[in-house]
Amino acid sequence: SNQKTKNSFTDPVLKAYGLEEVAKERPVVFAQSLDGTDITKNFGCIIGGLKPKDKMTICPITKKFIFALDPKDSTVQSRNNCIIASVYVGRETKKTWEYFRPNFEFMDNCTKEETNPFAHLGIKPMIVCTECDMSATWHGLCCGGAAKIAKTPCHCCAILSDQLHVPNATPCNRWCAEQQVLDPTWKCYHHPFL
Repeated sequence: SNQKTKNSFTDPVLKAYGLEEVAKERPVVFAQSLDGTDITKNFGCIIGGLKPKDKMTICPITKKFIFALDPKDSTVQSRNNCIIASVYVGRETKKTWEYFRPNFEFMDNCTKEETNPFAHLGIKPMIVCTECDMSATWHGLCCGGAAKIAKTPCHCCAILSDQLHVPNATPCNRWCAEQQVLDPTWKCYHHPFL
C-alpha cells in the first residue's frame, strides 16, 4: 500500500538523521520540497521530496550536526539535503501537480495526532513546512498566477490583476504610514493577508 511505502521510507530517514529518539520526545521539523525544470518547451521534470530542518539533525555520513547554533554559520546547502520521494517527468499541465498530492497528504497526516502514521512507534506529530517556488505555490494552492493571466494573481491576498497598479487610498500602518510622513509622494501597495 502507499501508506506502507511511505512508512518504510520515512522511518529510516528519522533514524539516518538521528531524529528517531528526539521525535519521541518532541515534534521534529521537516520541510516538504518541490521544484522542477523545463528541459524543452513541452518536456520537463518535477521532483518532490523532504528535508530535515530540525536543529538536532545530524549528517548520516559525518554524524555531526547539520545546522549550526547561529544560522549564519550553517554550511548545509538546501539542495544537498533533499531526500527525493517522487519524480514526475513529462509535459507540465494543471493535472501534473495532482501527482504530488499524496506526498502532501502524507506529510499533512504526519502533523496530526489522530493521523500520525508513526504514532505506533511513539513518535510525536511533526512540524511540517513547504518549500517551493512561486509557480508550485500557485499550483499547489490552486490560487494565484501570473498577473497578465490570472484574475487573482496573489495567493496571499484578494487583489485583482487590474488593481495591482493602483495605490491604496490610506497607507498601511506597518510600513507606509511613517514613510508617507517623511515623503508625501510615497505610495502604498500593501494588502492584508487572507
